[in-house]
Amino acid sequence: MTAASDLAVDLDGTLLRTDTLVEGFFRALFHDPKAAFEAVLALRRGRSAVKAVLRDYSIEGIRTYPARDELVSWLAAEASGGRRLHLVTAAHQSVAEEAARRFEIFDHVIGTSETSNLKGASNLRGGMKRGELGGRFAGGWSYAGDCRADLPIFLSAKSVVLAGHDPALHHLVSRSGAHIEASFPRARATLRDWLQALRLHQWAKNLLLFVPLLLSGAFFQPEAVAGAMAAFLLLGLCASGTYLLNDIADLASDRAHATKCNRPLAAGRIPLLTGFLTAIALVAGSLAVSFVALPEFGLLLAIYTITTITYSMSFKRLAMFDVSVLASLFTLRLAMGAVAAGVPLSGWLAAFSLTFFLSLSLAKRATEIQKAPASRQLVPGRGYRKSDYPLVLAFGVASGMTALLLMILFLVFQAFHQPTYHAPRFLLVTPLMTFLWLSRIWLLASRGELKDDPVVFAIKDRASLGLGAIMGIVTLLAVIGPEL
Repeated sequence: MTAASDLAVDLDGTLLRTDTLVEGFFRALFHDPKAAFEAVLALRRGRSAVKAVLRDYSIEGIRTYPARDELVSWLAAEASGGRRLHLVTAAHQSVAEEAARRFEIFDHVIGTSETSNLKGASNLRGGMKRGELGGRFAGGWSYAGDCRADLPIFLSAKSVVLAGHDPALHHLVSRSGAHIEASFPRARATLRDWLQALRLHQWAKNLLLFVPLLLSGAFFQPEAVAGAMAAFLLLGLCASGTYLLNDIADLASDRAHATKCNRPLAAGRIPLLTGFLTAIALVAGSLAVSFVALPEFGLLLAIYTITTITYSMSFKRLAMFDVSVLASLFTLRLAMGAVAAGVPLSGWLAAFSLTFFLSLSLAKRATEIQKAPASRQLVPGRGYRKSDYPLVLAFGVASGMTALLLMILFLVFQAFHQPTYHAPRFLLVTPLMTFLWLSRIWLLASRGELKDDPVVFAIKDRASLGLGAIMGIVTLLAVIGPEL
C-alpha cells in the first residue's frame, strides 16, 4: 500500500455529528461552572489552552457522542481492504485518542497538544494541519473533512472524502479540481426536528394561565383575556428556550436513554451551539417584552426562568426536591395567569395545584424508576434508586388524594358561593372525573406503562380527553344551566 492511499480523517463534524470542544464546554457549564469560566479565561492563551482545560469534560461522554454512521461503515470497509486510516484532528490529543479507542479502525492518532513539534504552534487546524500531513506523508495523502477551514488540506490532498458538509462546500471542492472519493452530506435540521426540540406540545401545560381567568368569571372582559393570551405566548417562548437548555444539560443521560437518545440535540441533528443561541434568544426576548408590557408578569416569568434553569443544572438530581420544584412551577403558572389577567388567585386553587402536580411529577418519576436498566441502581440523570419505587408510589398516590380533598373543599367553601355559577352543584362531578383520571395515571405508572409525561399523555389519551370533555360540559352547565 503506497503512502498516497493513507487517509487522514477529521473528528469534529466529520466522524462525529458534534464538536467535542463544544460538548466539553456545555458539560462543564451545566455541571462544573467554575471549569467553564476557567475555559473562557483560557481563551487569552489560545484555543489549545481552552482544549486543555476542557479535555476531561470532552472525553467524559465521547463514547456516546453521535457518530456519522454511514462514514464509519465506509471507513471500516476501507480499513478491512488494507487502507491505513489516521485520525487527524484539532481536538485535544487525549480526546482524539479516546475517540480512536471507540472506533478501533485507526492506525495512528494526531491531535492538538499543549506543545507542538511544528513551529511552536499547537492548534492542529487548517494550514497547520496541512503542514503536519505534508511532513508525515511526503508521498501524498487523502483527507476526510467537513468545513471550509479544511480547504487548504482539500487542495493539497490526492483525494477527498466529504462528510458532514453543506452543498456549497461540495460545489467549491468540485470546482477546485480535487478528486472526491465519497460524499456523506450533512442532513439539515427539519421543521419537525425544531418543533420537537422546542416542545411546542408542552405549551399545553401553559393553558393553566387561563384557569384563574375562567374561575374568576372575567372571561368576558377583553383586557383580561388579552393579558392572559399575551402571557401564554410569552411563557411558551420562554419555556421553549428553557427546554433547549434542559436538553443541552441532559445530553449524557438522554444519550443513555432508550428513546430520548433520538432527541434532535442528543442525536446531533441540531448543532449544540445553534440550540444554545436559540435558547438564549427566546429566553432573553420573552423576558424583555414581559418587563416592558407586563412588569409584574415579567417578574414572575424571571422567577420561573431562574428556577427552571437551576432545576436543569442541579435540582433535578435531588430526589423528592425535584418533584417539589416541578409542582411549584405549575402553581407559578397559575400565579402568572392571575397577574396577567388582573384577577385574584384563590388559595384553595394554589393548594390544589401544588398537591395535584406533585402527584403527577411523582408518577413520572415512578415510571422512570421502573424503566431504568435493571443493571443500574441509580436512575440516569436523577437522584433516585431502583429501591425508591415503593416510597415514590406511596407519596404520589397520597398527594393525588390530598388534591381531591382540596378540590372538594374549594367547591364547597368558595365555588358554590360565587355568582359566576348559577348551578354550582354540577361541579360536584369534577372531583369524580379527577379521581378517575388520577387513578388511570397511577394504574399505568405502577404497571410501567405510562409512556409520556402525564400532562402530555392526557393530550394524546382518548380516555383522558373524554374525562376532560365531561368536566368542561359540567363546568359550562354550572355557569349557564338551571339550578338544581
